[in-house]
Order: sequence, then structure tokens, then C-alpha cells
Amino acid sequence: MYRFQKIFLAVCLLFCSWQASAAAAPVPVSDMSIYQFTKAVDQLAAQEEIQTYFSDYQHLTPYEKDGPLDVYALEYNDGAHRAVILYATRDASCIERITILWPPGDEISMENAADLGDLMGIVIGLTEEESDEMTSQGNGANVWCKAANRRICAEIVQTSAAQGFVLTAEDR
Repeated sequence: MYRFQKIFLAVCLLFCSWQASAAAAPVPVSDMSIYQFTKAVDQLAAQEEIQTYFSDYQHLTPYEKDGPLDVYALEYNDGAHRAVILYATRDASCIERITILWPPGDEISMENAADLGDLMGIVIGLTEEESDEMTSQGNGANVWCKAANRRICAEIVQTSAAQGFVLTAEDR
């Protein structure tokens, strides 16, 4: 497990430097704290009768004023298949970026991550229509989320160590 987290930390640090387009200002993906957000995802999963297997949070990088974001890792592991969820925050408050990564070639982990992404989209405020529109766009997808009053953007990431997607938001 430790080796898996080290790989994802490296990938995380690579993608934490990713910036939204210059035309729109980046805004938080969610105004909830990571604890509130994960609890809401877990409660929604229970309503949908989806089993979740979340680990405790691990704080990976320190927050520096006007510097890099704090990154917290949370592992989703059903015993055989896993994914890592990385929340990028400013001082553990609202969530600036969500990254979900899984081992390349692991189809079940990919399906689990997609289910988590769907649940997270609902918690963010995406309607079924907005989610469908986003899914149909593929990489670089974005859609205006009326409930959250922000544009939710998704980028697909792939390296030799991991594949996944990053959710960010913009103000227009």
C-alpha cells in the first residue's frame, strides 16, 4: 500500500501544478471541507446501496500562503481494487481540485472510480443532464453547473504509473 501511495503522490504533485485556462478564474470545485464532502459522498453511496471503502485522510503537502495547495489523500480500497482520491485545498477549507487515480489496466478500479466520480458530481450539484453532457464531451469536458453556480471541468490524466481524472471549476 505504501508503494502505491508514493506513486500517486508523485502523480499528484505533477498535476497539482495544472492551471485552469487564463480566460476564466479558477474557483473551488466545492465549498465544502474535505470531511463534509467525503461524508456527503459516503451518505449518498449508502442511499444508492453502493459500498464504499475509504481510508483515513493523509496530509501530503503543507499549505503555504499564496503557494501550493494543501493536498490530502484518501484511499478507496475494496481489498482487490483501489483508487486514490486527492483533494487539493487551501488551508483544509473548500476543495479547489479533486483528482481520482487508479492503476493502469485495472478495469474494476476504473469502474469504481467512475462511480465515485458520479457520486461526487451529484454532491457538487451536477444534474443528470449536466453529467450526461459532460460525459459526452470526453477529455477537456466542461459544463455549467447551475446548482453550484460554476463551470465544472474534467481532464483525463494518464501516466505509466496511474490513470484518472481531475475535476476543477471556473467562474464562467
